[in-house]
Amino acid sequence: MIVEGRLWRFGDSVDTDRIMPGRHLILPLEEAMRFAFEAVRPGFASEVRPGDVIVAGEQFGCGSSREFAAAALRELRVGVVAAQSFGNIFYRNCINVGLPVVHLRQAVDTVPGADGDSARVDVENAIFITEAGAAQIEPPRPEVLEILMVGGLRPLIRTRRRIRE
Repeated sequence: MIVEGRLWRFGDSVDTDRIMPGRHLILPLEEAMRFAFEAVRPGFASEVRPGDVIVAGEQFGCGSSREFAAAALRELRVGVVAAQSFGNIFYRNCINVGLPVVHLRQAVDTVPGADGDSARVDVENAIFITEAGAAQIEPPRPEVLEILMVGGLRPLIRTRRRIRE
């Protein structure tokens, strides 16, 4: 699983309400996703491109158990989120919807590259390269990688059901 895109940098404690503001949850996902990060990165939803890479500090996705935040990033076609640590429920929600998430093995301020730089992430082999250098990430556990490779938990369950039939 290789992802290539532009780098988007975020700091620590970006909670799910900053990723997807609660006031937009009454909208269908296809409409609500245009408000992603509106308070901290206005214009993100209109500027992000398929495959783009989010790099963040500690506790990215902390806060509520809002699956909508992970689903909105997936719907925007973010390629991967790399952070020092994640809110536990957000991390699981990302895996469930098929959005690759990886842990940085170093402090976010030591990850080379600026906003907009090209980045290439080989999720399976734990390779993270920007045009300014490389960063260390942890490879996902095999069971997590299996879920991500088929696009999320629901596709995995459907695949397994078909195999059994």
